[in-house]
Amino acid sequence: MEHASVVPAALPGCGTRPDRAVAVQIVEGTAKFLCTSQGIYVGAPLNGGSKGGGKVLEYGQTLIVRGTACTSTTAGVRCDSGGHGFLIAADQQQLF
Repeated sequence: MEHASVVPAALPGCGTRPDRAVAVQIVEGTAKFLCTSQGIYVGAPLNGGSKGGGKVLEYGQTLIVRGTACTSTTAGVRCDSGGHGFLIAADQQQLF
C-alpha cells in the first residue's frame, strides 16, 4: 500500500499524525478530502486474520461500487461518478 506524501491544504493536520491517512469520498456528486483513522476500502482479510487490508487494485483494473468507478494507473487511482471525482496518488491529490 502506498501512502500520500503530499497532504492537501484542506487537511493541514492529517500528515502530522501516524494514525491518520488522507482519503477522498464522493457524496451527492461532490468529491471531498477526508482525514481518517479507519480504512474505507480495505479488502478481504489477509492470512486468515480478522482485519482487512489485503485487496489491491492492480494497474489497469477498475472497481465499480454504487455508481463510482475507480481505475488504478501508474499515475494514481482515479475515481469518477457522474463527471465528479478525484485522483489520489502518493505525490498528489486532485478533486474534479
